[in-house]
Amino acid sequence: MERTCDRQEEDLDLHRQEIITLQDSNRDLHYRLEDLENKSRRSNIRIRGVPVQAIVGPLKGFVIRLFKYVGPALDDQDIIPDRTHWTGHPFQTPGQPQDILTCLHHYKEKEQILTTVRDKNAIDFEGHKLYLFQDLSRWALQRQHALRPVTTLLQGRGIR
Repeated sequence: MERTCDRQEEDLDLHRQEIITLQDSNRDLHYRLEDLENKSRRSNIRIRGVPVQAIVGPLKGFVIRLFKYVGPALDDQDIIPDRTHWTGHPFQTPGQPQDILTCLHHYKEKEQILTTVRDKNAIDFEGHKLYLFQDLSRWALQRQHALRPVTTLLQGRGIR
């Protein structure tokens, strides 16, 4: 009886150790997946606050006009959106502004556009207040929100 109890305790300890190993492995895989997802999004820009009714003509043309407005130093040949599409969910309230997600062909131009708008709150373009963000994964955004009190404090002290 004692031997059986000792064996069960040993098995239980072994299972606990295996669970810890699997949890560590799962966390490592999660971080790798997040890193890969963010790498696949690195050329994307999320444009927030665009009313669907405000778009006249192709969506790609609207995005090109916006980027020329934001970065007038960019040439027409520099702004090459590979993909441009609406984002959002099907249950969104009609008339609400939606996000546009666009992937630029050249990473350098994406960085130049985001650097230009970094210190601005909103861009007033064609009568609408628009916001430009780097497209990040859900997990990266959750981490950003968790660090917001610290970053706000640092920015308040002039540290960037």
